[in-house]
Amino acid sequence: MKELDLLKRILTQTEDIFLKKNISDINQGDLLRENLGLDSLAKVTLFYEITDELETDDDEDILEQWNKVSDVLKYINENMK
Repeated sequence: MKELDLLKRILTQTEDIFLKKNISDINQGDLLRENLGLDSLAKVTLFYEITDELETDDDEDILEQWNKVSDVLKYINENMK
């Protein structure tokens, strides 16, 4: 799945994001806060890294919808060119 690969690459390359889970073990059902350990600041950082990569200009209000990895993957899928 190219969306998951993109997410893993961004998580690996972003110095300000620290994960509770090994990057290779991340799957669609993981919860961002509980399983990955992403707090609100890490989610904002992830959001901006993804929007930079995809060249989108969405407002960070969309983060309210991001609870699982699958939510992030859906966003990536909808905005990949």
